[in-house]
Amino acid sequence: MYAPSEHGSETELAGLEKSESRLKRVQLLLMVVVMVALYPTIFLSSRLGWFGPLLLGGSLVLLFVVVARCLDWRINQVRRAAFVIHGRSDKRPPILVLRSFFFQGLAYRPDEYDKYAIYRGDSYVNDFARAVDQFGQLIAIGAPGEVTGVSFARQDVLYFQSAKATWFEMFNLAAQAARSVILIPGTSSGLMQEVHALISSDSLVKVIVFMPPTPTGMIKWFVGYGGTGRIARQWEDARTSWRDLGLELPAYRNCGMLFMLNSIGTVEVNYELDGNCGDIDLRPICTLLQRVTGPSAPLSEIIAKLERLEVAARMPGILRQVIELIVLGR
Repeated sequence: MYAPSEHGSETELAGLEKSESRLKRVQLLLMVVVMVALYPTIFLSSRLGWFGPLLLGGSLVLLFVVVARCLDWRINQVRRAAFVIHGRSDKRPPILVLRSFFFQGLAYRPDEYDKYAIYRGDSYVNDFARAVDQFGQLIAIGAPGEVTGVSFARQDVLYFQSAKATWFEMFNLAAQAARSVILIPGTSSGLMQEVHALISSDSLVKVIVFMPPTPTGMIKWFVGYGGTGRIARQWEDARTSWRDLGLELPAYRNCGMLFMLNSIGTVEVNYELDGNCGDIDLRPICTLLQRVTGPSAPLSEIIAKLERLEVAARMPGILRQVIELIVLGR
């Protein structure tokens, strides 16, 4: 899984691979234990009624989910350590992604409904990491701690956890070194400040903008428990706000789009997507990346500086996880 690079530490990488494998085995064992423990509740329900065994069984399942998520978080930290080791010898410029952390923002898929529950949509960021892997490592400033569920999803992005005092310096380091900057529009103050900085540094020619699609004809997709027009409304809100910065985003299209900006902030080249939110096809970004121009630097040259500025990542608290699982379903 972690092929050692020329200057990377083979011993460290081998140790990380073993750690990840060990954590996954613990997860599997935990699942088996919980399944075995649930059988007595079925027996007790026939003798004591449903309430007591149901409460016990539900508690066991909740305990399993919380512990499994804690293990997921730890696995992601192991994966991140491997990404960092590779990054220290990666001579390719990184690719930076900028987005809002808001979990119902444009960086996240719509919520998905099945027969029994509504599930929060996951982030598009990991899809971009896999799509651009041949060109460079996707990096992001600020791990997704604001969205508990995302913190436990398998990560293919190299996150650098930032503090309020250092995030903008980290952004500047990453943006200057990046081969390209993938922008997912939003109106948060931090994202707007980053966009303004890109304009001021004449870096718009490095920018690729993602317009997320709105799925149609599928009742399983919900958008924030509201109408399917929410994505279009959010895009138009961003379009209005970005116009104040001198950027003219195109009108929203349900199919979705990837496009490049020119030096004056208008669309240079664009590719329409197929409207598929689930298994999204981001292959056009490879063509766009080959057209990007502008100064850049190898990831190996900036990774130590980013590491010095970042703060330690903290796993979301157990109580917070339980509340979000029960109340928000994520």
